[in-house]
Amino acid sequence: MKRGRTLLSISMTVLWFLLAPVAYADSAIGPPAPAIATPPSPVVITALRFEGTSTTGGIPVFVQLYNNSDELVDTRGWRLVFSTESAAATLATFDSWLLPRGYVVAGDATVSGADYTFALDDSMAQQAAHTVGRTVSLEPSANFAAQSVGLPFYTYGAGQWLQRTQTSSGKYNLTGKASDFTAQNGAAQLYSGGRYTPALASTGLSITEILPAAHDCPPTANDLRCNDYIKLYNAGSAPIDLANYRLRSNYGGTKSGSSNTFQLQGILTPNAYLTIHTKNDNSPLSLLDNGGYVWIEDAFGLQIYDPVVQYPDGDSGSAWAFDGTAWRWTTNPQPLGANNFPAELPQTIEDSVVSLAPCDPGQERNPATNRCRSIASTAAEIFTPCKP
Repeated sequence: MKRGRTLLSISMTVLWFLLAPVAYADSAIGPPAPAIATPPSPVVITALRFEGTSTTGGIPVFVQLYNNSDELVDTRGWRLVFSTESAAATLATFDSWLLPRGYVVAGDATVSGADYTFALDDSMAQQAAHTVGRTVSLEPSANFAAQSVGLPFYTYGAGQWLQRTQTSSGKYNLTGKASDFTAQNGAAQLYSGGRYTPALASTGLSITEILPAAHDCPPTANDLRCNDYIKLYNAGSAPIDLANYRLRSNYGGTKSGSSNTFQLQGILTPNAYLTIHTKNDNSPLSLLDNGGYVWIEDAFGLQIYDPVVQYPDGDSGSAWAFDGTAWRWTTNPQPLGANNFPAELPQTIEDSVVSLAPCDPGQERNPATNRCRSIASTAAEIFTPCKP
């Protein structure tokens, strides 16, 4: 009995250790972390049209989308999908950025000026023509939630099209109610052209002169050389829309800001110059005095255009300018025209002699070496008179 009681005691002890709760110093027991909601897409469907009616079916004719934000949106890889109860087809796969407050239109061959053109295969078209339940969905990247417009949740009659309603502040309704879209009669007024892809080259626009350390001027002076400036030149054969570009200064890797990023505007004609001497808030431009970089990029900073110009530390009032072959300093900045490089006058011997110390008595300066030498004796030239 004693042996049996001992075994029972040992067994109970082992069981207690196995069932006892274990505490870990680096663990915590609590409610699960709340799920982070995926934000809604900044791009929304604002208009769409189908053949037929909401109760008879019909294939899609057009879908209009709108960037409902003030930021450029990267829509590359996003899809616009049309689906029925049993099949789905991609109407468009986006391949660009979408401008702030910009529109794009995906439409069939009857829609003139569409950004994307689609055509359904026969099988999908037949299903759509006889199916009441149809959905158009925008499928963005994983950063945003998808959105759909389902039919016949929104109703429309023959010849009508659906348009998303707006609030009194001009924003689009996104409440998920049947009143978010209303049926419209007649031809649709569509907007497109919001696709944005930066140009791969600057099409002739170049930096030709930089004044990083302006002249010292009195407060009443009205001269562009009294401010730092960057001079641009159109070396191409066609006018350049400067709204497609912006100027950057400072160093690579620095964040774009009002002090080093300058939006351009206007049209620059061929062989014309433009000098940027103020920031976008009209305050004076200020470049690094002891050297830095200046370059041109597209209006949204997606593409940097060669060449990136590096300027060294220089004297106040001198400009770092391109002479057609290389960059070098000039003491004659030209903010309103072609670059100018004054000729450097060679130093003459007379100029050099003036700065030298005079020779000692009995010496003269050798004109060939500029060194002092003993004056040659003239005794041999004094002759003794002959006797009578």
